[in-house]
Amino acid sequence: LAKLDVKNVVITGVSFEKGKLGASVYHADTDTFEYYFNEKIDVAFHGTGDVFSSAFAGALMNGKSAIEAAKIAADFVVEAIKKTLDDKKDHWYGVKFEKAIPSLIKALN
Repeated sequence: LAKLDVKNVVITGVSFEKGKLGASVYHADTDTFEYYFNEKIDVAFHGTGDVFSSAFAGALMNGKSAIEAAKIAADFVVEAIKKTLDDKKDHWYGVKFEKAIPSLIKALN
């Protein structure tokens, strides 16, 4: 991806340690990586990649760096998953991201 003249490459689902899951940001201009990890919640929901991408793009548009945006997005996804755990049987098709929006707004400010 960096060879396509992309400034930053973000990869999600990165893990080097049991119980931790996160994102990696590759900075093509400096040939460096930054990582952010959060707790891994052992469930699967559809749409978490879309939720991450949307929060990441929004954070970038609000002036956050790529790694700050990745942190905000990862934390937002984890919070959305937590808000869905009480209803995962009937809400299997996606996370209740709406309930996590207050934490996203707080992180953006």
